[in-house]
Amino acid sequence: EWRARIEAGEVRVEGAVAAADQRLLAGQRLTWERPPWDEPDAPVCTAVLYEDADLLAVAKPRGLPTLPGGGLFLESTLLAVVRGRDPGAVPVHRLGRDTSGVVLFARTPAARAGLQRALRDRRVRKVYRALCSGHPAVDAFAVDAPIGEVPYPPTGTLHAATPDGRPSRSLVRVLERRTGEAASSLLEVEIETGRPHQIRIHLAFAGH
Repeated sequence: EWRARIEAGEVRVEGAVAAADQRLLAGQRLTWERPPWDEPDAPVCTAVLYEDADLLAVAKPRGLPTLPGGGLFLESTLLAVVRGRDPGAVPVHRLGRDTSGVVLFARTPAARAGLQRALRDRRVRKVYRALCSGHPAVDAFAVDAPIGEVPYPPTGTLHAATPDGRPSRSLVRVLERRTGEAASSLLEVEIETGRPHQIRIHLAFAGH
């Protein structure tokens, strides 16, 4: 891959186009003139829900990643949108790309440390709405299945319910049972831990 980039003239040594067989000297500066980033479409509209000298609370839409990653997203992220408005803001947690909700950004180091400490000590409530397939047998229940990485040949690993995983707990309450071609239920889910994909994994573990 890098040879192809060198042969395409994208790599330079001290400002001059590099050759694939060129010997490098200690201290020389290499640069890669990366082609324009081709990112998938993502909704880059957000709203500031709360703001003071220390904190921003921002509404993240579904489909917009919180941070760059996956080899796909760089500028089409919540971080890039918020930093266009407030260059020093730092997210203190994240939401999955397909999840909408509130993301907190710290505007000062002290606020960041305090918010991270509050999250770590579980002094922040995290409550979500989720639409699941089927109807739970009871109106309220807890799921305590540990969550960790398991082998998954297409990508190497993925997160799932596994006895060797980290402790995880979700409190589920049914808000509405819907009927029709495919039965579904609107749920309120409060997560006491913040494992990757926790809500989807725990609801799947419960049969939904």
